[in-house]
Amino acid sequence: MPKRKKKRRLKKPPVASLQNFKPVDLLFPQSVAASDGFTASSLSQFNGDPASSVRELIQNSLDAVVESASAASPPPPACVRFLIENHKISTIPGMDSYWRAYVSAKKQHPMNRQTENAAAPMGQYQGRDEDEVPVLFVMDNGIGLDRKRIGAMLADGVSYKEGEGSSGSFGNGHLTSFALSNLRYVFYGGVPKQGGDMIFSGHAILAAHVVDDNTRGKDGYYVRDFKNGKLGHERFEFGSAKETPPFLRPKLEYIQQKWGHGALIAIPAFNHFRKGKKNSVTEIILREAALNFFVAIDRKKLRIEVVDGENTEILDSGRLRLYLEKEKDNKRRIAGFPSGDKVWSSYLTLMQGKSYDLQTTLGRVKMYARQGQDIGGKRIVLCRNGMWITHRVPRLLDKFADRVNFDALLLVDAEESGDAHDAIKLAETPLHNKLEIKRITDSTEKKKFQTTLDEVCAGISEVIEKQNEEEFEVDDILPIEVGDAMQGDKPMRQGRIQPINTRRAGGDRQGGKRKKQKRGGIKPGQTIDVNLSSRRLRPGTVSAHFKPQENCEDVELRLSLDSGTDVTCAGLGQDLLNLIEVRTNGKPIDSKNAIKNDKGDIQAFRLGKWESGKFYAIEVDYDSPGDESKFALIFDLVRRKTKPADIEESADA
Repeated sequence: MPKRKKKRRLKKPPVASLQNFKPVDLLFPQSVAASDGFTASSLSQFNGDPASSVRELIQNSLDAVVESASAASPPPPACVRFLIENHKISTIPGMDSYWRAYVSAKKQHPMNRQTENAAAPMGQYQGRDEDEVPVLFVMDNGIGLDRKRIGAMLADGVSYKEGEGSSGSFGNGHLTSFALSNLRYVFYGGVPKQGGDMIFSGHAILAAHVVDDNTRGKDGYYVRDFKNGKLGHERFEFGSAKETPPFLRPKLEYIQQKWGHGALIAIPAFNHFRKGKKNSVTEIILREAALNFFVAIDRKKLRIEVVDGENTEILDSGRLRLYLEKEKDNKRRIAGFPSGDKVWSSYLTLMQGKSYDLQTTLGRVKMYARQGQDIGGKRIVLCRNGMWITHRVPRLLDKFADRVNFDALLLVDAEESGDAHDAIKLAETPLHNKLEIKRITDSTEKKKFQTTLDEVCAGISEVIEKQNEEEFEVDDILPIEVGDAMQGDKPMRQGRIQPINTRRAGGDRQGGKRKKQKRGGIKPGQTIDVNLSSRRLRPGTVSAHFKPQENCEDVELRLSLDSGTDVTCAGLGQDLLNLIEVRTNGKPIDSKNAIKNDKGDIQAFRLGKWESGKFYAIEVDYDSPGDESKFALIFDLVRRKTKPADIEESADA
């Protein structure tokens, strides 16, 4: 009898191999010492303001395009595409893990007003998986993100940029994007230029919490796993290109087909820059791009696209002037970022100014300048790699009091300025809108920075004409009335500035009696005798040239509206105007020297010590009360002996 054949059994894969495979998910690594709450200190400097957020997103794209260029050819124009779409919450990768972490953190952290303000925007989407939220996608044609670059972005504070000429000087600038997401959850994707598959990841910032009896940190990462014993960008194990989630894949495929390589940032639960849905996101993005990158756009190094639904808007060199003209009368701005009127002035200088090459030991700095008494003050703006950095350049602020008015635009470029570019870059603050020498810790590098700016200063002095302090154009000066008034038992001197061929506005009267003026809490002081001439530069801005007749230890300046009071009976500071900015010899007075009333209006600035016979050029920006042809202004200079108690200090952002 033939033997029966044994039935062949298929081998099952080892159980261990199944257990070792991990899908990509939002993972919060264990951290024994984790204690961070929802108010993460790493995000405290970023508030979602469009100026800082849009600047950072575009600057990173510019850097990436510069890095993508070969040594034999200049970088191509950078194209940055902003796309706003609505997506269901359930399609956002890793949300199940996100909610587990959120619920656990809410239970374990005490909820006060500050914590609730941070946690509430996240929790509003809990249990609403089928609801749609706006998502902001930002794409560019740069060198593209690879494992090292994405890993560096996930490793907070670590920067990975190949080129020394890049604009970034800190590794945490990418955190600006988190302030734009109500979930504080951001995704990254890339198609590398140097070859390789698509790559993706994500980063959420919640709060420390406990899961499965293990303490987890505040940071969650959309990865497969973490590599033990590794730090920085080598710490993460990413998913394969085949695992790219549908939430990101179409955008990465667009980059691949359109440009061949590039980077993607996706910001779910986009909060419209905290401006509300009534404000046009398209207009906000294009305005900030135009104001902060007008040099790069004009030079055809940058093109912006904004797609919102079926509408697509383009900002390039051909449409730049249109956007700048919309903002040219706007003087209000968050501290540290350029206002529309300042950018318009610099743009005119770029278009109409004379070109100069300022040679320094470390490299060449390009300068465009307009000069003459019709300019209205002295201003020096520094742009680096096409991006506005500051109009308060250290070592240049108070050097040109003896020069005619001028508007100068300094262009520091990685390709043309060489080491001078790198020396200046080291002094930039995290938001790239201020230069601070204290940020340079190396003494050699600090010396390079100082020497470069001193050489730039010398170059400016060579090309800007000196002014004759005793001569003024008759048509440019406002006639001055001078009269003595009494405040208590101290005589006061007031210079009344009356526009030519205009009338003085009448005072506020009721039934023939003058209304009592509110003084806003500013106390009287002894005024200062000066030689004075002044003129209006434009609506909301007036300049004056002062020569005090005596030494003044502490000078306070006010600007008031002439309400029609006779000069012989006017009290000091009638109808004080709200001041926006005061500049002495081209140097802006720090906001901590502002004196405010109970409503928060700035009604005076402390100017510090003045010397007898020395020339002082003052420029004042103020809130104009209306048709300026119908009123006159009064300058009040007051000597203070002690610091007023009502000075409010506020740090520049």
